[in-house]
Amino acid sequence: MLIEHTLSYAFIVSTPPNVPDRFITVIFQNKLNREARVVPSKGTHNNRGYVVGRNSLVNVSIIIKGEKTVQPVTFRGEDLETQSTFMLNKSLSPISLTSSDTPDVVTSISITAEAPHVKPIQSWLLLSFDGSSVSGSPSLSVYGEIRVSDGGLHFDGSTSFMDTHIKESHCLHDTEFCSKGFSFATKLKIDEAANRYTEPKFILDTGGHGEKTRGVSLFVENQKLVAEVTTKNMTYRAATALVLEEWIYVMMTFKKDLGVLLYYDAHLRGTDNKGSPVPVIHPVDTNKNFLIGRNIEGLPYQYAAFDMASLTVFEECLHEGDVNRAFLFFWSGSK
Repeated sequence: MLIEHTLSYAFIVSTPPNVPDRFITVIFQNKLNREARVVPSKGTHNNRGYVVGRNSLVNVSIIIKGEKTVQPVTFRGEDLETQSTFMLNKSLSPISLTSSDTPDVVTSISITAEAPHVKPIQSWLLLSFDGSSVSGSPSLSVYGEIRVSDGGLHFDGSTSFMDTHIKESHCLHDTEFCSKGFSFATKLKIDEAANRYTEPKFILDTGGHGEKTRGVSLFVENQKLVAEVTTKNMTYRAATALVLEEWIYVMMTFKKDLGVLLYYDAHLRGTDNKGSPVPVIHPVDTNKNFLIGRNIEGLPYQYAAFDMASLTVFEECLHEGDVNRAFLFFWSGSK
């Protein structure tokens, strides 16, 4: 739902006679679920800009007084929180607008986020849940007490999970594949109950924490969020303090010469670039080899309580710039 606001401003240079007023009328449409700022090149708002709320419209009317030769006004967009550049009409470059002799000439400018330069190989929006599965390639089968929450799906920590089959050459299944590394990112809200977990409770698992398997695991243990990647002879583990009952964008990246890096909202929170040796091990040998909400190995199953809005997988270790782009782009539910 778009929320509309109207703002009016005047650029007053002087008041010589016989110089007609000039006008710029623009509608800024923020298509993101994040607050944006649009900053003009001149005028009283060229420092603080115009704030455009989440999924909102702002009408801006500018009156230019006293300029015989009127120069265009340029506008640039940015994220209000991080100051990262936003796209205006699908361009990262500032937009230049020429004034008119009437306020009735209206320009519409959309505000969006730049997509990461590395394209994902999978991206699931969990609100596509139809009662039994979440659509995607492949689709995710749903089990137990899963319900729609504010912005995602709620996993109850005792019965609910999802599973699917990913191909044997998939990076998350066999971590020996993908010479450029791999990454996955998910928008999460971890339940307060997770603060009491004293043994691993799993958010995502393909076998990374298994005794005799390699793969990837994301789990909660002892008030920490832990990302673990196991290759055929090494295991890497990065951990950071839990953030509870608050939506965060968690990203894990991995490449053998860089190790595992764990991010909250594009901020680096944990790393392991050395790893620890393990005996030579193999990928999980089961039909359902990708699980969300519990561990992949056998009983006793270890379920975690959390909400999840999205999950995205990249067949490359994202660098810092793309980590930030993925955060801003997928935070708003873009796909």
